[in-house]
Amino acid sequence: MQSTLGLAERVSTISVSSTMKVAADAERLRREGADVVDFGAGEPDFPTPENIKRAGEAAIAANFTKYTATGGTLELKQAICDRHKTDYGTNYTPNECIVTAGGKHAIFNLVQILVNPGDEVIIPTPYWVTYKDVVNYAGGKCVFVETDEASGFELEASMVERHITPRTKLVIINSPSNPSGGVLPREEFEKILQVTQKHGVWLMTDECYCRFLYEDEPFSIASVAGAKENVVIAGSLSKTYAMTGWRVGFVLGPQAVVGGITKLQSHCTSNPTSIAQKAGVEALRGPQ
Repeated sequence: MQSTLGLAERVSTISVSSTMKVAADAERLRREGADVVDFGAGEPDFPTPENIKRAGEAAIAANFTKYTATGGTLELKQAICDRHKTDYGTNYTPNECIVTAGGKHAIFNLVQILVNPGDEVIIPTPYWVTYKDVVNYAGGKCVFVETDEASGFELEASMVERHITPRTKLVIINSPSNPSGGVLPREEFEKILQVTQKHGVWLMTDECYCRFLYEDEPFSIASVAGAKENVVIAGSLSKTYAMTGWRVGFVLGPQAVVGGITKLQSHCTSNPTSIAQKAGVEALRGPQ
């Protein structure tokens, strides 16, 4: 009798994260005594600041170790909205925010609730490896827009618009970019927003590296008037606050988007770690 056991077909559409594979290989080489410089996962070269660590310790001492609401505590969601307003001039409310288990989880959730099988997702190259896999897992089709080193990996709105079709559902922008380091000029970002609005397409801005700027001021496309209607933000405390292992990310977007993610998250991860949420509040409201 032939066995019918097997894995779901959708698992075959994705691969193991090459970032995580490189990190695992680097750790193995260290155990073997090799002197390794790991260019895999993006890790700050300093530890989590003391005030944040103390907030986590205080949460444990206060027995703040039980479930919270699926989308995170009201205190943390308010802190995220307040910090984003202070830094970028946006105006989000806790009803337009959900806390996730890191920035990668935020991106995964967004793609799963926005992209239907057959939908096209525009991704500039070079791109962070996970974008392709989460789109494939949703049954979407990646449409890559090539940029090159000679031009400083510049992306123009006209390049995006040329790739938009009736099947386009989402455009993903990561600025500052992992892995190129390219920064999208504010004027061009605003033009891309206008293109997505004209065609009725979602625009996702991955702000994981938003504070890693050395010449320009940090900017969020969500601060532009009218942007909240089709812009969704994937954010993270991992890089800016050296909290990679704490796993605190977030999504800012329309209430319908947050509601969709809440449903999805309620059946998988549920709430982020309660202790990490307390530490996240201190990170966002503490010394900057």
